[in-house]
Amino acid sequence: MKYISQFSNRLTQAFKRIEELEKENIKLRKENVTLRTLKPRPSKTGSMKSPSPKGNHHYAQPTASSRNKVKSKPQEAENPNPKSPTFTGRDGATYIYKDCVPIMITPEDDYGWPSSPRYMHSTCSSSEREAKGWVRGWPPLLPTLKKEINSPPTPPPSPPLSASTTLIEVENKPEDDLAERSRLGDDLKLGIHILTDSKTNLDYLRKAAEIAQKSIFDVGKIGGLGRWRAGYSDVFKDGPHLIRLGRDELMSWLGEFPTSELRYNGHPDWKVYLSLLGLVPLRNTISHPSAYELQDSGRTDRLLKSAQEVSVILGDEKGALEIRAMRDALLRDAHNAWQSIKDLYYLSLLPSEERLDFKYHQVNLFEYALLYSDRWDEVERDLYKEVLAVASAWDSKGE
Repeated sequence: MKYISQFSNRLTQAFKRIEELEKENIKLRKENVTLRTLKPRPSKTGSMKSPSPKGNHHYAQPTASSRNKVKSKPQEAENPNPKSPTFTGRDGATYIYKDCVPIMITPEDDYGWPSSPRYMHSTCSSSEREAKGWVRGWPPLLPTLKKEINSPPTPPPSPPLSASTTLIEVENKPEDDLAERSRLGDDLKLGIHILTDSKTNLDYLRKAAEIAQKSIFDVGKIGGLGRWRAGYSDVFKDGPHLIRLGRDELMSWLGEFPTSELRYNGHPDWKVYLSLLGLVPLRNTISHPSAYELQDSGRTDRLLKSAQEVSVILGDEKGALEIRAMRDALLRDAHNAWQSIKDLYYLSLLPSEERLDFKYHQVNLFEYALLYSDRWDEVERDLYKEVLAVASAWDSKGE
């Protein structure tokens, strides 16, 4: 019997298997080369677009249902003038964008007042607790009323007057003549910021307020300035010293807006109304005096002018001329203060260690010049050169 080793048998089977794999590998390589050389066949149904374009994910593509909705939706005509987007702010106002800038749209009610949303309206409870007086801002602006409540009927046009009659009436206008004779528009203009004595200016303002009170009282006691208004009789019951010039006190009998009852001395109601309310800053300065406001000669002149305007409108010639005299005195005080600065300018150029005695308003002027001189241009520096020189000398000596 012939012996066959089991190892040689297994080796023979392995060789056969290797030969089979090599043949199969050669066959696959040939098929691969054949497939690579074949050209793609043209599609019989034509070119079809891929449902998902290259670069876009499948979830970003419309579905069949959404494509049908787009096809069935009617196309709207393009608006040649599209509206700008609007929005409502926290203040309740509506804004519209114009050139990328929000602009507030202010709707008006029947009387010309800016309307506001319902949630900004006062309730019965809040209206009882709110302060009486002007609540639409300060200073008050006259509304352009679309409707005039209880307005008298328009009188028929008067017959044309002759040329001579018209000239006489124009020449005899009392308000224009008094304004010119009292030089109402002659304001204090020095070109620079000059401070004057606060005590003297306060005396001017107090005297001007007394004159304005007397002008109002003299007209009110003869029935002018709305004699049938509520609270009117209490105002003009005793004397001019009870004419209070605060905002709420004036509007308690003037009302929230002018009416025809305020027409006086040929002036329209709105002019009389605004001139009387123009006394409020004068009253506030007297009641709450401060050196910053009282030393400003330009501001003091404007306050005196507001009192003089009331006297002119109400036809108080004596009072208008008295206030004009105080304005002239203030102008002289300002010129004297400016001249004293010029005199001190020449002393500051001398090498002297003498300590000069400056007044309080002069020291404030020096501090003002030293504080704001860096912001001035060449023109302002030339105007204030004397003030700057004296202020520098005062600062260097430690006064």
